[in-house]
Amino acid sequence: MKFDFEGQQVRTVMQGEEPWFVLTDVCKVLGITQPHLVARRMDEADVTRVRVTITQVNGESATKSMNAVNESGLYDVPRHWSLTTA
Repeated sequence: MKFDFEGQQVRTVMQGEEPWFVLTDVCKVLGITQPHLVARRMDEADVTRVRVTITQVNGESATKSMNAVNESGLYDVPRHWSLTTA
């Protein structure tokens, strides 16, 4: 599933009844260039690894493991980024 934020796509993965947002996409929307640093600073309850299937230009698909954040973590991303740059 994808969520559109001001013309930019944010992939989501459902874990039970809860949507998890792919951290790379969230950071891209916010102009953050190092999502792995944000993931390290986040509370363990708010970030997890998820499997995301990506369709490549040639039509083939590949599955990748990516960081994702829950809704609570989504709102914390800017705060954790400012801590990494301070």
